Amino acid sequence: MDLVINPLFSLLFWGLILIIIMALVSPFEALGWWAGWNKRQLETDALDQSPSPEPDAQPDADYYAVYLTGIGGFSGSWLGDREALFLDLLAERLPGQTVVVRDVFPFSVSNNPLNGERLLTRLWNWIHKRQMKNSSDIFTFLIVLRNLFQVAISSDPRYGPINNLGVAQEISRSLLQKGYQPGSGKTITLIGYSGGAQVSLGVTRYLHRTLEAPVQIFTFGGVMSDDPGLDDVEHLYQLIGGKDFFPKVGAIFFAGRWPLLSYSHWNKAKSQGRISAIDAGANVVHTGTTDYFSQTATLPDGQSHMDHSLEVISGIMSDGQTTTPERLRAIAGDVGPKNNYERYWHLPFIRPDYYPIKQKVAAERYRPIATWMGRLILPAPEERQMVKGTLFEVYHTDEAHRHLVGQVVNLCYSDKPEVQKRIWAVTKDIHFDRQAEESQRIGLIHPERLNHWRLVNPLESLAGGRPHDDVVVGLLDPVTVEENQTADARPTLTIEQEPMQISGRFYALVQFVGPVQADSETFRIVHYNQESGQFDGVEEVICLPQVLPTLFGLPASTSQDIEKSPLNAKGWYIYGAQNHDGVFVVQSLAPRELLQVQPQEVITERKAAFTYLKKGVWGNAVAHKGNITSVLLSPGANNADAALSNWQEGDKVLLASVYGGITGRTPEPYAVFGRFYFGHFSYGTADIVREPLTGELRFEIVYHQVYTNNIDGLIAGKLHWSRYMGDRQWGFAGFRPLADIMVKLDAFDEPFSFTEQQRSALEIVTRTLETMTARYRTGDGTGGTYVTAANNCAQDSNQALYGAIKFLDDSIKQQAHIKARLRRRPEEMERFERLVRLGKSLRRRLLPLGSARADWEYQIEQLGTSLEDGIAANLFKGAISWRTVLPALAAYNVSRVFLEHGADVWALRTNQIGGDNPDIEPLAPFPY
Repeated sequence: MDLVINPLFSLLFWGLILIIIMALVSPFEALGWWAGWNKRQLETDALDQSPSPEPDAQPDADYYAVYLTGIGGFSGSWLGDREALFLDLLAERLPGQTVVVRDVFPFSVSNNPLNGERLLTRLWNWIHKRQMKNSSDIFTFLIVLRNLFQVAISSDPRYGPINNLGVAQEISRSLLQKGYQPGSGKTITLIGYSGGAQVSLGVTRYLHRTLEAPVQIFTFGGVMSDDPGLDDVEHLYQLIGGKDFFPKVGAIFFAGRWPLLSYSHWNKAKSQGRISAIDAGANVVHTGTTDYFSQTATLPDGQSHMDHSLEVISGIMSDGQTTTPERLRAIAGDVGPKNNYERYWHLPFIRPDYYPIKQKVAAERYRPIATWMGRLILPAPEERQMVKGTLFEVYHTDEAHRHLVGQVVNLCYSDKPEVQKRIWAVTKDIHFDRQAEESQRIGLIHPERLNHWRLVNPLESLAGGRPHDDVVVGLLDPVTVEENQTADARPTLTIEQEPMQISGRFYALVQFVGPVQADSETFRIVHYNQESGQFDGVEEVICLPQVLPTLFGLPASTSQDIEKSPLNAKGWYIYGAQNHDGVFVVQSLAPRELLQVQPQEVITERKAAFTYLKKGVWGNAVAHKGNITSVLLSPGANNADAALSNWQEGDKVLLASVYGGITGRTPEPYAVFGRFYFGHFSYGTADIVREPLTGELRFEIVYHQVYTNNIDGLIAGKLHWSRYMGDRQWGFAGFRPLADIMVKLDAFDEPFSFTEQQRSALEIVTRTLETMTARYRTGDGTGGTYVTAANNCAQDSNQALYGAIKFLDDSIKQQAHIKARLRRRPEEMERFERLVRLGKSLRRRLLPLGSARADWEYQIEQLGTSLEDGIAANLFKGAISWRTVLPALAAYNVSRVFLEHGADVWALRTNQIGGDNPDIEPLAPFPY
């Protein structure tokens, strides 16, 4: 027995030693190349020295592809027969001229083949000869093992940059020799098989920046890490076989690919829709007779594995020219625009020109969203000096200026000193930095039309925030009209506040009866009758267009069974406009019951109020799907009537808004494990107004969105409910759970006479948010803002709250005459003292470590940056104010402090309202 065991043990022992030695020496090739120790390095040209093109170079080629073989590869000049055939067929199938680079050995930093100038050349040659005779020869395992370690080097953050730079240099040289023109904008396609997949990721950053070229990657199987090259890749298409387990290895062993680390390179690219997993076939293996290049193995439809691989890659490279668009979507999924904004732009009802400017709605049934409404139009550069703001296509005016409807007028800010002071504080030159350019290239919407403009004002940044002139707004009072006497001069509107982004132009209160016919976009509705107080008014047929799903396949809303919604009983506010056929098109929805100043429940007991705020607001979201809750917390009130009497027409209150995630059968990719979602935070205001269609009080909600650049084209600023929440294509209420928590405290809401213009703390907060959102739109001149732990929606919004109260406190301390004036007004002095106590409590609650962040304390408003920009500093700042990092926690802490100081709190909740989508469920934001 020992005669068998001892030799076997010795073989395993020495095999392990060999593996360890190979692992230890594997970095030395890259390090030696970097240090200039080998002859090939000394003969290498610099990256910026273009090699002479080959005689048959094709500078006008339509496609440039680079193939990086798998870990069984021996050199750049040798490929397996089936791999070579695949590349030949790919070049034949693509329309136009095609250049295929196949002479780069991806597992050598200097393209040195295994039989090149190496210490073990004879060994590698001997193994290769055996490999040529029998690809399954046992000694070929040494080639596989050697190359596998080079793949590990490529993914290693210590040695990978050196190795990948060298391989990128060899690819670059080969492309230039074959005619590629740097800066031409032609896409370089990397095709990586097995270990070549990771190397493709590693070289992307260098190719993109050196050749000024967009780079896309196709991979067959392969283990891939969370490589920084993902930040520069246009798109990564993974062809994954059903029996190829290697792609799953990377997802397990590289922490950056774990869903929990949402800011990793991999997860950022995935969340931006730049990584697509394509099914190569249920029986496709990594390598063998049924692998990706098999001509004999077939899919259920009879197509060979080789043909399927060719169809996918050629179809995507040629934008569907080698196959039909329908077939391409069927086999590869959606390969269209990389953001939702460009996808949605192709829908007719999204575009402003779908709706005629002059509308003929019945005034007794339809009311304008705002008195002054219109579309912002970015002026041409040569017009800027004359316009001094933006152009405004007028949709609706007050009674005295109806003649302006349909005209394009100038829109600018008032010349009042206090207004101009705010405007010039955020007027910036805009020059995109590298990060903004990279972010825009991968799909985020940036103000590209404003790039290299000087002194961009807030109106221009709002009008130019998206690629098209499609920002529809309502103007807030006061609006002044200046009409020139000369016929060729445009009228000018002047405003003092930032315009409010809206969806639609008119609204009505209706009850849905049902679709005109099954699966129809037209619905029968009946209008509310104010005289009877019932839905027995005029019947009408309106249109609810089919919305387009997001990049992740989730429709923002649905009209399915909307007439069966529990919210239909009290009716819906529908926002929209008539199309050219005179049919009212519903762009946005809001449930009447949610906005009524009539709570479903009033809690006056103190302990129960705090318990509801902590646990009840987000409690049991799934059970409330499709419904709303409206709960008033008033611990100081004797009864429900007394609590409600505190909310009167004309009041304006602060609102803290948080939305949650999407889970269920089709969860969103941002939901970690389908169970954790951090949400989004914003402040807003709710005005109590007398709604003219019903004569009852309702909340008019406007959000102040501190929003970074995104794939939806959502622009930071003031957004009406109809645009931010209720919009059927762009909004969130249809597929996300939402909590709007309103706080009412006289010390905070009511104005003080010692401030300029007799402002309240609430007004100062909204003005500060207006300033901050204007800066977010331009990135303080860099063209972009990004989320970090220290600067994000919750942190920056709460900086505005903290700063407003601190501003009032500092005004008293620094100016003795103000304090003297307050003493003569005991009631105002008492309110101010309560406000100061509120500010101190907010400081203790929001800054639990005791020290205020310098940017909060001294009003240094730092905008969001990338996580890479000072990771330690960002995390440290975030830790100081950790209670405002998580949106739901921030809303709870702020609301709790207000409640402790005698405020009333009104919590509004929606749970994926509208029609019924059985594939999704609401997910409360973490930590609830």
